[in-house]
Amino acid sequence: MTALFTPLTVRKVNFRNRIVMPPMVNESGDEEGRITNAALHYYRERAAAGTAMIIVEATAVDEKGRCWRTGLGAYSERHTSSLQRLLSIGIGD
Repeated sequence: MTALFTPLTVRKVNFRNRIVMPPMVNESGDEEGRITNAALHYYRERAAAGTAMIIVEATAVDEKGRCWRTGLGAYSERHTSSLQRLLSIGIGD
C-alpha cells in the first residue's frame, strides 16, 4: 500500500503520488459551458487533498457535442478564461 503514496515520473512528468481521480460527470458548467465557482471549489478541494492527477469531466470541443445543458465547453473563445482558471489550480504544486 505504501507504493500508492510514492512519487512517480511518467515521460518527464512528476507526480507526487499515484492517486488519480477519473473523470466524473459533475455538470459543472454554466448555460454557456463555462466553469462555475462551485466547480473550481470542487476541483481545488480534490487537489488540496493530495490527488496527484485529476482528469476533468467531459468537455465538448464542438457546441453540438455537449451532452448536458451544464456541461463544460472548449469550442469558443468565451470558454478560455474559465478553463484557464481551472488549469491554474494545479500550477505551482
